[in-house]
Amino acid sequence: MSEITTIIGKIESLPDELLHEHIGELATAVRVELNRTLAAGEQPDGTPWAPRKRGTRPVLVHARDAVIVRGIGKQIFVQVHGVHARHHLGWVKGGTTRPMIPTKGEKLPPNILDAMRRVIESAFDKAMGAAP
Repeated sequence: MSEITTIIGKIESLPDELLHEHIGELATAVRVELNRTLAAGEQPDGTPWAPRKRGTRPVLVHARDAVIVRGIGKQIFVQVHGVHARHHLGWVKGGTTRPMIPTKGEKLPPNILDAMRRVIESAFDKAMGAAP
């Protein structure tokens, strides 16, 4: 929890313009992590999706195309649409949930926080005049 508090403190200490400049990079970092977990058939935190009834690994073709990541202002919006949203929510035959994006109310997974931290630290170092 202290790491999250530290990251939040760093974000709040950045000037508004600096955060606006780097929101696209933060969104890209989130997108890269989500693409990685989707390609691996995993939840955003890296936990494998539930296997199919036959016991094989589920493959949701084009799942990466169904996930939208946008950086707007000081926020990053992530959403899944189309038939893949039904898989995400478990509204499919069998009711198996295969989460694709972090859900409201959940903590962000460590892999996504780490990717965001790298972008924030780089932006902060550049703003403070530290070597890259």
